[in-house]
Amino acid sequence: DGNGCTATSTDYSYISTVSIEGFEDHEHITVYPNPNEGTFNVTVSSDHANEFNLRIYNMLGAVIYQKNDIPTSELDGYKVDLSSVAVGTYNMVVYINGKAHTMKVVKK
Repeated sequence: DGNGCTATSTDYSYISTVSIEGFEDHEHITVYPNPNEGTFNVTVSSDHANEFNLRIYNMLGAVIYQKNDIPTSELDGYKVDLSSVAVGTYNMVVYINGKAHTMKVVKK
């Protein structure tokens, strides 16, 4: 521009994985793709849980998505559709055996 500034845009994607040391074994939560365009998968593997609950909050703390009793056995993960919400960053909370695990999800 007239000030000598330039801008570039880069698309990127990464898989968010959280390993939680609970008891004697590990629980793994994977979110992909992240960032995304409104749909993404959440996969939970755990030696101590057969299901998990999921809540997604906007930056004001309001619940925008909620699903309970999702089987951990879904190999391709549980598909979340946030296509109807605005672009932005959201807090996703995965509840496994009553314990909350928080991750950021970005809709671009």
